[in-house]
Amino acid sequence: MEGPRRTGGDDLLLRRTRNARCQGGTIPLFTFGNSGRNSVRGPGINNVDLSIFKNFKFSERTNLQFRTEFFNAFNHTQFLISGNSNTAFGFLGGFGQVTQTRDPRIIQFALKLSF
Repeated sequence: MEGPRRTGGDDLLLRRTRNARCQGGTIPLFTFGNSGRNSVRGPGINNVDLSIFKNFKFSERTNLQFRTEFFNAFNHTQFLISGNSNTAFGFLGGFGQVTQTRDPRIIQFALKLSF
């Protein structure tokens, strides 16, 4: 006696995977493999953001705020591997290679007048 039959896409995917394995072919894309979770790791991120504010009070209702914000304040280089940056699953030839970096130090200034 057979168990319940699967219908729809799951059954088709299961049959394709079994056929590919039996015939020595490749397993279709977007199927689960046997590698462990987080088995491909890239370089770490060392990022410090910094903000400095100074408030000036001119009268009871008038204030001026000067602010400076530093993103990646110490300007550490942060590398990206190609599998995590542009491609969804990294099926290109450059998978696992360092090909890009994150933004360098960015500084912005602002004045805010409240009245």
